[in-house]
Amino acid sequence: MKIAVQTGGITGHFDFNLAKVLMIIKRSGFNAIDWNIPTGIDLKKILEGNYEDNIFHKDIESIKAHFSQSLDFIKRSGLTITQMHAPFPAYVPGEAQLLDYMIEVYKKLIIFSDFANCKNLIVHGICTRSDHPEDTKEYIENLNLKLFESLIPTLVKTNVTVCLENLFTWRPSVPYEGPGHCSDADEAIEIIDHLNKKAGKECFGLCFDTGHANLVGFDSKKYILKLGNRIKSLHIHDNDGITDLHLAPYSGNYDWTSFCDTLKEINYEGDLSFETFGQVAKDRIPTELLESSLKSIAECGEMFKTRIENMNLSFDFLENELWWGGEVGSWNKMPISAADTFKINFRTFGHNQTAPLFLSNKGRIIFCKSVFIAKFENGVINLSGKDKIELIDAGKNLRDAYDYAAHKLYSFEKRDLPKIHFQAPQYNTWVQMGYMQSEEGVLSYAEGIIKNGYKPGVLMIDEGWQMDYGDWRFNYRFPNPKEMVEKLHTMGFKVMLWVVPYLSVCSPIFRPHWFDKDNHFCRTYDDQPAIDHWWNGYTTSFNMCLEGDRKLFTEQLEALMKDYDIDGFKFDGGNVKGYRPNAVNGKRHEKYPPEALNMAWNDFGAKYEYHEYKDTYNRMGRAVIQRICDAAHAWEGNGINKLIPSGLMQNLLGYPYNCPDMIGGGCVSGINEEENKFVYDSELFVRNAQLAAFFPIMQFSAAPFEVLDEKHAKLVKAAADLHIKLSDKILKLIKHAMETGEPIMQHMEYAYPNCGYEREIEQFMLGSDLLVAPVVNQGETEKRVVLPQGKWKDPNGKIFEGRQTIIYPAPIEVIPYFEKID
Repeated sequence: MKIAVQTGGITGHFDFNLAKVLMIIKRSGFNAIDWNIPTGIDLKKILEGNYEDNIFHKDIESIKAHFSQSLDFIKRSGLTITQMHAPFPAYVPGEAQLLDYMIEVYKKLIIFSDFANCKNLIVHGICTRSDHPEDTKEYIENLNLKLFESLIPTLVKTNVTVCLENLFTWRPSVPYEGPGHCSDADEAIEIIDHLNKKAGKECFGLCFDTGHANLVGFDSKKYILKLGNRIKSLHIHDNDGITDLHLAPYSGNYDWTSFCDTLKEINYEGDLSFETFGQVAKDRIPTELLESSLKSIAECGEMFKTRIENMNLSFDFLENELWWGGEVGSWNKMPISAADTFKINFRTFGHNQTAPLFLSNKGRIIFCKSVFIAKFENGVINLSGKDKIELIDAGKNLRDAYDYAAHKLYSFEKRDLPKIHFQAPQYNTWVQMGYMQSEEGVLSYAEGIIKNGYKPGVLMIDEGWQMDYGDWRFNYRFPNPKEMVEKLHTMGFKVMLWVVPYLSVCSPIFRPHWFDKDNHFCRTYDDQPAIDHWWNGYTTSFNMCLEGDRKLFTEQLEALMKDYDIDGFKFDGGNVKGYRPNAVNGKRHEKYPPEALNMAWNDFGAKYEYHEYKDTYNRMGRAVIQRICDAAHAWEGNGINKLIPSGLMQNLLGYPYNCPDMIGGGCVSGINEEENKFVYDSELFVRNAQLAAFFPIMQFSAAPFEVLDEKHAKLVKAAADLHIKLSDKILKLIKHAMETGEPIMQHMEYAYPNCGYEREIEQFMLGSDLLVAPVVNQGETEKRVVLPQGKWKDPNGKIFEGRQTIIYPAPIEVIPYFEKID
């Protein structure tokens, strides 16, 4: 659905300079025009017998040649012609010869419209007038049949639709006299259906004019519902119900809410064209205010578009129903109850892993194949989106809902992920060095890992190694990167580099591709590279939907792999909410919406054997390594308290191959800033490591042997060793997840449905037989543990009966976990 405005009214501001008119229309946010093509037809001269002065008296090839420059301007502007308006009237009382001439004009206009790729031509019918009683209704009806039937032989050879218009009757001395042609719904249906039947194809439709409807005073809702899909185009404008003012919506008294709701109801598939020349004419507003007025109309169009296109679904919570879903970043809002308020727009917001999916403890599912808006409020769930949103009754509980989604709505990819991700801790240089990554620092960090008895694993060199954003070459702090990587490989590490889909506009990579709008970068509507604001300032963005950007990025990454033997990449950034509709320098082109850009970024990096992602939309079941969003070195808020519920959300949304961010926290703010004299909380660091040991992946950054005393450093090392001990079990669970879709980290409510475990977020099941309840609260030396049915054995061999809640001793040396033994 395109948003268009009539060129009429705007042209007067620029002495009818079409190029200037198109530029300001495009800049204001429109992507199409209703072209008031200058026909030059002077009815007075024609009635006097002078036919020569107007362009449509010439042959069609001359007409095409005459408008060739205008069409070139339109093409270069990036705007499309959604409709044109034929000159009117076609009949003047007492001047029957005019109709024959105008019919020939309309035939040429149809051929020209087809040549100009304009799908709709608006043609006014003929109305009766009280000052000419000799023109009876029957006589006028016959003239209308003659007019429109005469156009059929031309129309059937083209792709053009002639749109009749609901009219009001007027005469020079009386601006509004009464209803006009097609203002009666049944009359409009009768004539349109008659004409299409006679044509043998759909050549005719209706252009619904809101201003005329308001003047006539009929019930627009009933009219639109009756006409249904016969409505092919629109003239959108407002008035006071007295005079045809052609104002912007909400400047008069037309009911716009009902208008949008009714178009939604008939699944209107045409464009939104604003016939608001009265609002923007030069005699109404100064040219200095023209663009702001047009922007306001375009924004109104965007709002109408959203309301009309969205498919709605509304229903109530069931008794005691709870919902999980949407995004991992909303872990602290889950589960959603009837007393809660939760809202998400998947097009504009997505934090961490995201899925257009919600699961209920009553076995219900909300799912849509595309983005939608969800509002949980006052016990009612309201959903709206462009595609059908499904409410699926999949069973009786959360497990039923998840199993249905994992097998019917998406599927689990079977793909070998490198075992080293899971068999040893990962090591990331981010917190260790911040933005000042260096070859010397990387090697020192790696040597410290080996020296202190840690098993080598994946080592990620994080942000700051590169020349610039998008310029993926080692900078001056890495004088011998090939030798560095060789040393790391010799130590037993796999080496990954941090990359993002952003590109500095000062980079030498940017300049050669600036003007190649079809192959490179996210763009605004005026084809400029869109400038985005992300956590490190302002850059443009690679558009991985474009072959040119994929090729440019691939060439750089493969050069790193070939020249330096790099194993893979950490694909950071690119989240949905980062691709804002309004870029810093203009409106972002909607051809590539935020979710498509994010998915293309995900798909691009997933092809590399060694990879990691943090922000992923609608990629449930994909065999991709996913990390929880940056956590702070804190107990609460964005700290350790979020890691278990976030990990459980990842699994419920179909992202089971997960990592709980960096042990000790991944947010560098305040950590490696010397003036803050930051000191690690030793207890928190240990508890973080103990928790991470039970995730499929555990990842270090700050070196525990450097920031902790000997006692606490040993406890962290013990957690790392426990993870290695658990790695065989984790690898089996990964294989099982790929084969069955079953979560690796299981929510207690998933593992034991309808047992009252919906809000248990400080413990989880690793697979179906290991209950993990790590300490996540400061100073806690005992742990409340809910044991489900069965028998449970702790690491010391002590056996506990299930169906009870116990208080388990948990000094800092102890990680409470229990194996199910029956």
